[in-house]
Amino acid sequence: MKLLFLFLICPLCLLAQPITVSPKQITGLWKGYITTLDIRVPYELVFSEDTGTITGWSYTTFTVRGAEIVTMKKLKVGLTVAVTTEDDDNVYNNFPQKELQKIIQINTLTLEEGVASSKLTGTFQTTTPRSLKPARGTVFLEKKSSPDSSRLIAKMNELDLTRTLSFSFNAPLVKEPATTSVAVNEKSVADKMIVPPVSPTMPEIDTVQIVEVALLNKPAPLKADVINSTAATNMAPAVKNKLLPVVVMAPVKPAVVIPEKAIVKTIPAAIPAKPRANAIVAKPAAPAPPVAKAKVIVSVVKQVPPAVAVVALAPKSNKDNIAVAPAIDIKNRKIEIIDQLTIVADSLQFTLYDNGEVDGDTVSIIMNGKTIVSRQGLSTIPFTKTIYLTPDMGDSIQLIMYAENLGTIPPNTGLMILNYDKKRREVRFSGDLSKNAAITLRRKEKE
Repeated sequence: MKLLFLFLICPLCLLAQPITVSPKQITGLWKGYITTLDIRVPYELVFSEDTGTITGWSYTTFTVRGAEIVTMKKLKVGLTVAVTTEDDDNVYNNFPQKELQKIIQINTLTLEEGVASSKLTGTFQTTTPRSLKPARGTVFLEKKSSPDSSRLIAKMNELDLTRTLSFSFNAPLVKEPATTSVAVNEKSVADKMIVPPVSPTMPEIDTVQIVEVALLNKPAPLKADVINSTAATNMAPAVKNKLLPVVVMAPVKPAVVIPEKAIVKTIPAAIPAKPRANAIVAKPAAPAPPVAKAKVIVSVVKQVPPAVAVVALAPKSNKDNIAVAPAIDIKNRKIEIIDQLTIVADSLQFTLYDNGEVDGDTVSIIMNGKTIVSRQGLSTIPFTKTIYLTPDMGDSIQLIMYAENLGTIPPNTGLMILNYDKKRREVRFSGDLSKNAAITLRRKEKE
């Protein structure tokens, strides 16, 4: 009887065993947010699988004192019954303080697979330096099949990292459009008066319009009668009650934009014309005093003039106070070897970025005593160059990152990404006016 009881409950015990999350289940793009202290912050993750090894990247954006702060990190990923991630390396950020770069976020997430969508939900906590307070909160992410509006995928595409992903999207990669701030209650431009068109569309004008205007030395009070005018009904009260002179427009012509500054010539009295339908006709309450007649001539240029380039002078910035190095003189600086690598190919490609906040850092690249890149400014926009290795260079080649200045935040720092022999190497360098960082390349023959 005992054996029969054990036989019946064993299948139930097997079914109750927890199931480990597989790399295939989480591979892809996840978008959502993290919440802490009732503050919701946009958050994105990307997981990629290669021969059973899972790698991940995160992208977070938040606002501090009106400025948008961005951080992209490479992750350590663990898969059990839950998905755990831990920040491993800062790939990109624009932190105003270097202490913020030391924050490490750890996520513990549960996978919920559904018919319509899959979700990752759970909690996070951070480890921080002593000067900063750690944070805790919740995470909500939803799996996406398209990279549209994904700022993480756009940044990976910019840093040439999307080629390392083990999956692809059906839709092409689309960068998120840049947002433009619009000033609220901004004062409108008042140097032009635009007459509303009579018809919904404005036809092209290639003729000369002549408008007769009566200029009063002292305007008398006028009363305006509206004759079936929809435009007058929708007109603002301040405009309808404003005292206007008598304006007679050409009978069958579209609306015209009349500049405030016009050529005025004295002419004989204007010949009144029959007003068209739906026009505003002002009737004077009393005989008008003697007036001086003037003709306002609006000339229309038939040919489109060539475009004129407008050059705006840039305001003076903090870069004017950047300490600048004298002409290149390697002998007066100490050279620090920060990395060594072996290369088989006859060429390699490197890309330069600013490592952290963009503060005006400028570098030159010197290869075996010869300047191959001169005074290149570092920013979030990549600068890429391919160099070719010839036999006369020898078996040992040295690349020196020569700091041309110290930027507004010393020292001069940067990120160099080298692509060679189907490999990718990231090297972060730092230098000042007394020290240069260098990389040694050792050539090896093909086997």
